[in-house]
Amino acid sequence: MMKSFFKKILLFFILFLFSLFIISIFVKKNFQNVLIHERDVFFKKIDFFNNFINKNDSINLILGSSLAESAIIPDSLGAKWFSFTNPAQNIYESYKFIDHFKSIINIDTIIVVLQPFDFPRSFINNRMNSLPFLNGNFHLFGKDSITLLKNSFKYELQIIKSKNFPSIFDILENNNRKDYKVWTSQGFSGRINKVPINIDSLYYSRSKPMFNHLKYFYGLKSPINMKYFDLFNDLSTKISGKVIYLFTPKSKPYHIDLVNNNLDKLMLEIIDSLNYRDISVLNFEHMDTDRFNFHWYFDETHNSYNGAKNFTKILKDRLKK
Repeated sequence: MMKSFFKKILLFFILFLFSLFIISIFVKKNFQNVLIHERDVFFKKIDFFNNFINKNDSINLILGSSLAESAIIPDSLGAKWFSFTNPAQNIYESYKFIDHFKSIINIDTIIVVLQPFDFPRSFINNRMNSLPFLNGNFHLFGKDSITLLKNSFKYELQIIKSKNFPSIFDILENNNRKDYKVWTSQGFSGRINKVPINIDSLYYSRSKPMFNHLKYFYGLKSPINMKYFDLFNDLSTKISGKVIYLFTPKSKPYHIDLVNNNLDKLMLEIIDSLNYRDISVLNFEHMDTDRFNFHWYFDETHNSYNGAKNFTKILKDRLKK
């Protein structure tokens, strides 16, 4: 009787381990497909950038994460603007990028779109899945303990789950990766087919979960860590004529969630820390987007294509002044 019981237990564990092995292969294979797609965009953007700097004696550069990518259209700012912006690109990765190219490019102006995740206590310690955010491709511009970091297996599993088993909301808004590719030779790669949403209505009806505020502030503590920012700022001010730091517009639900989670105080600390430095900061976080006759966002923080077109016009006018 006992032998039969132990045999069943042993068989269960063998089948369990085999299932985990098969699942891990499936996840790795699918995640690699996602990474290949994102890296294709990344490599394409590098090709565009190399062609761009070969054609221009001097350039203007936009750096930042997907919020910069979805908010600013470089072609509309002028012929000498290039956007090297990518999903989850943090300020340290932007530092690695300009440090790699500093000896072969002349930069007139750099616009850096900042996010809270540019100021974590550490990118290395106490990581949780993909947080604090990093793009992961910037080891191409120099390998170190940060650029070689990898996201967790759990994060890979979440990516595959969202890709293969989308929620009803994702299906309804056609939320997929097919709309995400390099669109112009100046680096613009905004998600122009991403469906804009009525963010206020979805927030108050609780129809769509919103967690960007928690993700952006993961790993931040008071006092704000300015080490990565100062590293970038020291280099960028040496190699360019002008550096402008910028915060893109955020929705009302995002700001409400900041207050509800006491994250607004950390945000104020970030602004205060920047104000102590002799730098140029354009803060559009609380810009009134309700005055426009279209839905500005496709989630609580990312601009829709119409939002990007209008924001770029506003930014261009501001830069002229």
